[in-house]
Amino acid sequence: MLRSMIALFVLAPSLALAAPTKVSIDTVNSRVDWHGSKAVIKDSHSGTVKIADSSFLTVEGDKVTGGEIVVDMTTVNDTDLTDPAYKAKLEGHLQSEDFFDTKKYKDAKFVIKKVTPQTEGTQLFEGDLTVRGVTQPAKVTATVGKEGKAYTAKGKLDFDRTKFNIKYNSKAAFPDLIKTGKDKIIADKIDLEFNVKTK
Repeated sequence: MLRSMIALFVLAPSLALAAPTKVSIDTVNSRVDWHGSKAVIKDSHSGTVKIADSSFLTVEGDKVTGGEIVVDMTTVNDTDLTDPAYKAKLEGHLQSEDFFDTKKYKDAKFVIKKVTPQTEGTQLFEGDLTVRGVTQPAKVTATVGKEGKAYTAKGKLDFDRTKFNIKYNSKAAFPDLIKTGKDKIIADKIDLEFNVKTK
């Protein structure tokens, strides 16, 4: 009896601390939306990009503590254009060397290294964003919840594309464009909105 009690006390701390668990992302019911615009004239485009099967969230106990969201940049899709030829041209351009160069850099990813509670229901995700082979620190405020046994995270992230060597028609990279082609200047900021759900 005494031995059993001692063993229970020894094991109790390890039982109380749940080991980190990787939970796969449900790529069918998750999505990432993107939005880009011109810098001077009022013109923009929006679309989606698919989350890769290798994506996951790390859960400890009942809390999301990390993860890795990988997106397949070869799946860049425009959703606002109705002309099939123009749509294909834009998608091809976004995958070209002018932008994401998907032949060399197929994936982009956000590695979540730290999760800090904020206001009720929201968490601050801090980690590394890698785009076109360049990694920069990034922060995202997300609403985290559960639907049955599945974890959910919804939030927005914007990043400066020039910090990832995407400088095509950027005012910062080509200041003379403001004089010769205002309609060609593309904003440096790209907006992402994500809604992910685990399996």
